[in-house]
Amino acid sequence: MAAKKKTSTKKTSKTTTKKTSKATTKKSATKKSATKKSATKKSATKKSATKKSATKKAITKSEVPVKKGLTMVRHKTDPAEVEKGHLVAFIYWAEVQEVEENDGDYKVTVQDLDRDTAFAVSGNELIGASMSADIYNEEVRANQSDVILAMMKLYNTPFTVCFDKKDGTERTIRGRLIEPDGLRGRSKVEELIDADGKPVPTEKRFKQVDHRTIKWLIANGVKYIVR
Repeated sequence: MAAKKKTSTKKTSKTTTKKTSKATTKKSATKKSATKKSATKKSATKKSATKKSATKKAITKSEVPVKKGLTMVRHKTDPAEVEKGHLVAFIYWAEVQEVEENDGDYKVTVQDLDRDTAFAVSGNELIGASMSADIYNEEVRANQSDVILAMMKLYNTPFTVCFDKKDGTERTIRGRLIEPDGLRGRSKVEELIDADGKPVPTEKRFKQVDHRTIKWLIANGVKYIVR
């Protein structure tokens, strides 16, 4: 009887050991699975963060800044990437070199002031769509503050402005607006054609216009005269 009890105890011990071993193995497998899932989750999170970072960098490189403090970036259009249906804008700042007329139809030859190349524009419709810093069909007398505000909005618009310099001499500039500064009462402009009708060299183009001494302004076919 004692030997039989001993055998039973030994068998029970083996069963317990086997169960414990299985439980340990199961826990280990569960732990490994959890560790694997955690690692996979971390990897996915890392990939997601990397993807977001890449997207952010891409946006940063290609963004067109509209707020002060950002770097001005403008990429040229690759002709090989242009496709039918694309929206594009052709903007050229040029000086008229020659005007030809044939039975009421006009053709102008101009000199590009930014690229130093000449080209021709044919047809009244195309020429009529251009903007002039010299031609005006209307005169308007206005308060100085209104003329100043009008000038500060002339982005991408050629204009002629007349004002007095610090020494009291009159100055006329034909060009484009770079940056208005209402707080300081001045606008940074780029003079494109000088008083003699010659293109201004790039390194000598930037000037300051004193808002307080503006006498008149020509833009968009209107001459604004300070009363």
